[in-house]
Amino acid sequence: MRLMLITAGTRGDVEPFVALARHAASRGHEVRLALPDDAPAPEGVDIVRLGLDARRVLSPAGRTPWALARHLRTEVRTAMRRMLAAAVRETVAFEPDVVVHHPLILSAPMAADALGAPRVLVEFAPVATPSDRFPAAGGPTATRDLGAR
Repeated sequence: MRLMLITAGTRGDVEPFVALARHAASRGHEVRLALPDDAPAPEGVDIVRLGLDARRVLSPAGRTPWALARHLRTEVRTAMRRMLAAAVRETVAFEPDVVVHHPLILSAPMAADALGAPRVLVEFAPVATPSDRFPAAGGPTATRDLGAR
């Protein structure tokens, strides 16, 4: 099976995907791992880069609201565009059977759907998908509709 794993962020986001990639490869799967540009290249894993320097994007944006707005406009917006486009380009080029992705890779579901491949969202904490115990970050605080007790 061909697996495309795509992650963004820093070490805590990258290392679990490296472990998944290595484990899948050890089981005989063909694996490609897409990483931020500043992540170290793991040995024994086929990687591609996403055109994103996570540390630069996440660096302190300044002490004023104007500095933050400038950082968002000049760094974050352009970096996200590059990363999302690279994720689609690399996924389509690899033609995986399954796409496994980090929540920040907002374009992964579209790429997987375009290829007719199943997709798996991997979260290390309940931040993007609400459950009966935790609402999604930034979402409503009540989870009544999800079966909370």
